[in-house]
Amino acid sequence: MLIANALKYSNDRSNVLVSCSKSATEVIFEVTDEGKGIAEELKERLFERYEQGDKSQRRVGYGLGLHIAKVIVEAHRGRIGVKNLADGKTGAIFYFSLPVN
Repeated sequence: MLIANALKYSNDRSNVLVSCSKSATEVIFEVTDEGKGIAEELKERLFERYEQGDKSQRRVGYGLGLHIAKVIVEAHRGRIGVKNLADGKTGAIFYFSLPVN
């Protein structure tokens, strides 16, 4: 879902980056895009059922994908979230982590 959304909302599909890293306690997956970014007031609601982000970019969907992703990640004791790119760049990083054990 995170990759599909990045491809759907990115200004340049060739600049969607998927990465993975590991710490002593968790594995972290990140999907970075160069879309518009996420407004601060939407960041918490974005993972709620039936919520869709930027209404001006309305796409076909029910607003369930990120909610389902959150339920799955949290069922595995993980965490999920989003942050905007830094240094004045547009885009967002959606991430989730899962515990190592």
